[in-house]
Amino acid sequence: MSTATQITLQLTGLSCASCVGRAERALASVDGVVSASVNLATASAQVEGTAGLTLVDMTDALSKAGHQPSRIGRTS
Repeated sequence: MSTATQITLQLTGLSCASCVGRAERALASVDGVVSASVNLATASAQVEGTAGLTLVDMTDALSKAGHQPSRIGRTS
């Protein structure tokens, strides 16, 4: 049985709905991400993933999409 991990990311560089879609697609492409939801109003992302999900992989994917996490919170 795999343990789910909840991660909250504060993002920089979100300015429109297109940015939100790009960030969500970037996060969804990361191995271990089960779901990702980005909120433009709060400039944050809620990510649910498997126990093997790494912050490095998510940060790399977001960076390629033009966004950087500025603060990270994790709940296992």
